[in-house]
Amino acid sequence: MADEFTPDERAALAPYFTNLDGPVFALVNLPEVVKGALFARYSRSPKSLRRLFLDEFLTAGVIPGGVEHEAWFPEDTEVVDVFAPPREDFLTGETPAYMKKG
Repeated sequence: MADEFTPDERAALAPYFTNLDGPVFALVNLPEVVKGALFARYSRSPKSLRRLFLDEFLTAGVIPGGVEHEAWFPEDTEVVDVFAPPREDFLTGETPAYMKKG
């Protein structure tokens, strides 16, 4: 049985899945660590991969573009930022000027 998605869910999934209607698709625009976490969780979930991504990954901490934000973690944590489309200023591997303390 194929997943059924609302128009908003389809728009949210489209940047990351090549096909939203059929059983065959590819993941795109996601870091390998996110794919690994997604498949590790999927192996223990009754949900479809796309539904799992939507319910537990995509909406877990989405911050709209242009919104100033910060985060604090009380323990050692690996944080993964996913940008779609990819942010050119982060692809160089250097810290953007606006993020440097000066």
